[in-house]
Amino acid sequence: MLSRVFTKSVVALMLSLIAGTSAAFGQIWLEETPRFPVYSRLIRQYKELKPTIDRGKMTPTVQNRVLAKLIELRSVAAQLKKNAESDPNGSEELKSRCTMFVRDLDRNITRLQQTKPTPAPGPLPSGASMRLTANTTIFAPADDVEFRFTLPEGLQGKVWVGIMKSSEPHRELPYLEPSININPYQPKSLESRADGVFQYSAPQSGGMYDVRMFDKESGREITTAQFRVEDNFVEELRAWKKELFDARAQVEARYGSNAIRGTFVAAFSTAGADDWNGYASSWGERFWLDHTSTYQSTAGFAFYHKPLERVSDSLRNITAYRLPYSNEDVQHYRQAMRTWRVKNVKLFPLFEEYIRIEADRNRDMKETRARVRALSGAAREAEEKAAAKRSDARRLKATQVVGKINELKLTPIFAFTAATPKKPA
Repeated sequence: MLSRVFTKSVVALMLSLIAGTSAAFGQIWLEETPRFPVYSRLIRQYKELKPTIDRGKMTPTVQNRVLAKLIELRSVAAQLKKNAESDPNGSEELKSRCTMFVRDLDRNITRLQQTKPTPAPGPLPSGASMRLTANTTIFAPADDVEFRFTLPEGLQGKVWVGIMKSSEPHRELPYLEPSININPYQPKSLESRADGVFQYSAPQSGGMYDVRMFDKESGREITTAQFRVEDNFVEELRAWKKELFDARAQVEARYGSNAIRGTFVAAFSTAGADDWNGYASSWGERFWLDHTSTYQSTAGFAFYHKPLERVSDSLRNITAYRLPYSNEDVQHYRQAMRTWRVKNVKLFPLFEEYIRIEADRNRDMKETRARVRALSGAAREAEEKAAAKRSDARRLKATQVVGKINELKLTPIFAFTAATPKKPA
């Protein structure tokens, strides 16, 4: 009796050891090893195909491509096994690995051959777009990079976006496919609405980056927006200098002292203005962009010339005078440029609003003068009072706009004291 029990225990133990060894080897054959470089290369290629194989749903084109690759891998693995078996000194481990590998390849090849491919999906709705909100495509590490998107009705709530190197291959990336890891792309699911904004923090390493929009279900790429991260401080300064210079030139062309007369003529032409010169003079006193010391309190000087002067001085100190700079200096400048970009985006609409208010006031005054010519007495007096009331209301709005511009000026763009340029002794 005891002998029978002992025999059964030994058999059970041996079976468990064999099962454990088999399970362990079942994992080992998928591992790469420098002792078998050709085999390891085949395993790498197989692992790249596994997510697509495991997903199951494949279009005819994808299925044919995957099947052809599996057949190719099987042919090479079978030949590798044959070579090891024909060699008297062939590795037993390599033979076992190839046997397991060929067996798994056969299983997947048979499964794919018996699986009916998924019909190719229909075209996605058109009209989706995505763009940077900033007037630049160059950012420093850790900058907030904001994007505005618009979606047609058929895609609302059905897309996601991710950030990646521009060199990343373009491919299908479904949102909820467990066999595909999209976490490295910092995925964001866009809310179910026609338009909106989202942002990413610029990566720490320099280079070109894409933010790509994908259909959640099929993983098809819909649209892409691209930007550059500049992690070389000297190159950052050069890029910022150009950005500031271009912005100042753009504003001066529209609102500068040389163009202000033409700007106001265009704004007031439909209003039949006969006093646009007075408005232009008023505008020049408040916002003139000339960068002489007389106008250092104006918006143009504060928002364009002064930052440009500051960046130019620092660039000259570093490149020409070889003055050192610290990591703290770099962070200060990057924060200053982030602040400037936020202010600059807000400034344009305020400029335009001021011109629109003054043009509307001028139009109303001219139309009132035409009406009162046909009136007399109390009716004329009432019309003039109503017109004066409307004019005062518009003046108040214009004053409020000027107040908003002054509020933007109160917060300094550079929150640190500029170093005095020094030439080497």
